[in-house]
Amino acid sequence: MAIETEKRERAEAMNDLESFIFGTRDKMESENILKVTNESQRELIGVNLTFVSEWLEEDGWEANTTMLKKHHTILTDATKACFGRAAELIARPKAIDHLKTGLNATTDLIARVKKLNAESQMKNTTQWITDKALEGLEKIYDETTQWLADKEEAQAATELTEQPVFKVKDIKAKSQKLDIEAMYIAKTPKPRPPKKPKRAKNWKLMDDCMDIVTNSTNQTLILKNATKEAARKVDYETIAKVVGNARTFFFKKKNSDYDKDGVKDKDEEDEDKDGVPDKLEVAIEEALIINVKSYSQFVGKGIKAAKAEVVKKEDEVKKAEEDAKKAAEEAEKKEEETIEGGDEKVVDIDSEGGEGDSAGDGEGSGEDAPKSDEGEGAGEGEGDAEKEGGDVEEEPAKDEL
Repeated sequence: MAIETEKRERAEAMNDLESFIFGTRDKMESENILKVTNESQRELIGVNLTFVSEWLEEDGWEANTTMLKKHHTILTDATKACFGRAAELIARPKAIDHLKTGLNATTDLIARVKKLNAESQMKNTTQWITDKALEGLEKIYDETTQWLADKEEAQAATELTEQPVFKVKDIKAKSQKLDIEAMYIAKTPKPRPPKKPKRAKNWKLMDDCMDIVTNSTNQTLILKNATKEAARKVDYETIAKVVGNARTFFFKKKNSDYDKDGVKDKDEEDEDKDGVPDKLEVAIEEALIINVKSYSQFVGKGIKAAKAEVVKKEDEVKKAEEDAKKAAEEAEKKEEETIEGGDEKVVDIDSEGGEGDSAGDGEGSGEDAPKSDEGEGAGEGEGDAEKEGGDVEEEPAKDEL
């Protein structure tokens, strides 16, 4: 078993040595090897190749595994430097490009962080990245940029036949360190924005405030204090403008320049991607704050209480109008019924008057009629007429009840 193992190892060592000799001869004629070696360096490698090749042909067939590996090492030591320079020549440009790409990305990241931090300071909100973390990234960025510039300058002054000033592994180490720091910044979660009021509730509140507090035609809320009244009118104008812009935006379905600033609303910045420009949302929120202030400063009551008061007064006015209308209708009806009763009475009197006329004619003819009888007859006729008239007048009264 041991003998078979030794034979296999020797065969492998022999095969490796022969392959290296033939491979090295081919490589020594390649363009990259010619760039990184001079004549003397190539000559020295050639001498070692000749020496090992001759030894292999003369004594190598009988040499053991250890001797084969020893002569293989002679060749690897002779070619290691030039082969390394050739590999660096091929891989170095790619590694440098990768590092420069990382530096450019880091530059953009630093600029973006600074912009967001400046906006956070203006809005008095939490910064995304702390100043200390940003300083750490900037320090590594500056060090890496300077290191790369120095190494490239030194490499440009070094002959290709000499050992390179910096290797690919050094460049990769710098890229990895920069990437780790930049990734830490980029993956830091952004602070949650302050909660915005729900739009549906906002619009209902906006309408309530427009109708109750800031409506300049609402006489129930006109303030006696001239200063406060002037302030209320300013609030009204501010809110009315916002409401007008918002309604233009929504009703025209984002096809217009809602605020007349020359920028179409579809091109306005919309960071939260909810379809409503950030500028309009900010204006709405400011208008809502003004409305709440108007309730507390000018009315001194809550929204529901203020609205209830106005509704109550509107109901009272409406009820008064309805009562007046009803009273007018009842008076008109009573007057019509009175007129109808008067007409019936006139007809009865005319009928009795005809009998009186005929009696007068009889007296004029010379016939003396008993006055008492006539008087009784007239009295009974008038009494009947009055009774009938009285009955006619009582009937409308019952209808009125």
